Amino acid sequence: MKIRIGSRGSKLALIQAQTVRQKLLTHYPDFDFEIIAIETTGDKKKTCDLTKIGGKALFLKELQEALVAKNIDIAVHSMKDVPAIIPDYLTIAAVLERGDPSDVFIAKDGSSLTSIKPHAVIGTSSPRRATQLLKHRPDLKIVPFRGNVDSRIRKIQEGQVDGTLLALAGLQRLGINIQYEILPISMMVPAVGQGIVCAECLTDNKKIINILHVIDHAPTALLLEAERGFLETVEGTCKTPLGAYAELVEDQIKLSCFLANDEGTISAYKTLKGNKNHAYNLGKKAALEMLDEVK
Repeated sequence: MKIRIGSRGSKLALIQAQTVRQKLLTHYPDFDFEIIAIETTGDKKKTCDLTKIGGKALFLKELQEALVAKNIDIAVHSMKDVPAIIPDYLTIAAVLERGDPSDVFIAKDGSSLTSIKPHAVIGTSSPRRATQLLKHRPDLKIVPFRGNVDSRIRKIQEGQVDGTLLALAGLQRLGINIQYEILPISMMVPAVGQGIVCAECLTDNKKIINILHVIDHAPTALLLEAERGFLETVEGTCKTPLGAYAELVEDQIKLSCFLANDEGTISAYKTLKGNKNHAYNLGKKAALEMLDEVK
């Protein structure tokens, strides 16, 4: 049986798609899993501010269209790129075990976030990262900064900016050896789903759903449910600075959240614990409380 796996064409995306393929081959060694690289709008518009043209969903658009057109059977994404609402005719059928969810700070001179020179120029196009950075270092100058991991590291080395932030999971998957500072969750709450690779398919394609079910990592899926409960309840735009990270602590879910208004002028942090059997509702509860705080 031949199954087509769609992926963005970046090095990291293809590594993630290959990971999904290898896991599926473990269970279905006689199947032919083909990876098909698809260029997305987010990849084409490398210099645009994503928050002005549709946000991270632009990294999914063409992959989802390929699913609908039945040109591929599975689309592999970074979960942090999946928007709050996805169409009913599409479903996230599996998530892999989460990588490290942390953000890391990388400076040209090897400085930490606290020690980097005053008024340093930091490149990031993430409202979540920018707003939290400025809470700890309000003197920093934030400038738009896009590109794949390799190109962003190269821009730092060339001195285009003094530093940037990247997802640790991406660095680890790429095997990049570079000096960085891991920022604690309490300082830099990750994006919802950061570090998680997911597989999406058509909701009515029960055969593919059943195939993907065997690689679904249930503990990761449970914690993601709490984070997505937060994201979906906030109903933020791509300009809304927000983050959420769930973990299991003594059989309960501990959910750490960050939310600010679109301007980043009013922000709040909150940590809640709740029953793991009500993960989504825990995220929803956190969102409703925090929405009142950042009005």
